[in-house]
Amino acid sequence: MKKVLLLLNIVLIITLSGCVTFDFSFSQDPSPADSIGYQIGTDTLETFSYPELLNTISLTTMKANVTIYTTSYTNAKVFGSTQFGSGVLFHYDDPFYYLLTNHHVIDFEDDHDKRAFEVEDFQGNVYDAKLYRNSAIESLDLAILYFAKSEIDLHVVPLALKNPEAHSQVIAIGQPEFQKNAVTFGTVMDYERISIEDAVELSFDSIVHDATIKPGSSGGMLINTNLDLVGVNFAYSESEDNVEYYAIPVETITDYLNTYRDVE
Repeated sequence: MKKVLLLLNIVLIITLSGCVTFDFSFSQDPSPADSIGYQIGTDTLETFSYPELLNTISLTTMKANVTIYTTSYTNAKVFGSTQFGSGVLFHYDDPFYYLLTNHHVIDFEDDHDKRAFEVEDFQGNVYDAKLYRNSAIESLDLAILYFAKSEIDLHVVPLALKNPEAHSQVIAIGQPEFQKNAVTFGTVMDYERISIEDAVELSFDSIVHDATIKPGSSGGMLINTNLDLVGVNFAYSESEDNVEYYAIPVETITDYLNTYRDVE
């Protein structure tokens, strides 16, 4: 029997005296937009060469890959624990970048009721982040964070028009087991409705693929050979003779995003 696991890493557990406090406030940034758009990718898969594909991923697509650190704390702002996952930038406006990640990356279970978020870009620059409106949806395992733009030029990934077909090639980008900006290639194997122990029932059929991902890859992008987003990675399963990796498909993501925004 296979056991499905979330791709989550708890990286720090600290106990501090009650006299030590931390300020997690956003410094007088403007409010995020009431609605936000997303770019749409190309309709058909184009021919490619692997050297050209890898060059574009390294120089452009990687700028949309981020690490998310979620720290829990009490009302007194005393640290409890920090976990990390991955995310993908999909939209920007004048003051902010917006990213997709998993619900379980930004809202894990512990004894603390407060959360603070930091986002680290592909070069190691760190930004304070906030949850966008009421975007954390557990049954979809999706959430949106936003953070203030800086002088660093980042990239947003277009969304594919449709889910990837079985046997099509896909590329996973994220932070597996603390390795930053990891890239793996694979193939879509199937679609499957999965269940995760002690978690809310998921409301979609997952992409099953074999582009290797590991704990820390949660929220990371799954793209096609056009470098358009076709999924967001979130889980894996292991059995005696097989490992499978799971992603939230882009049509599910698009339906989710359309509840928050205008389409560009």
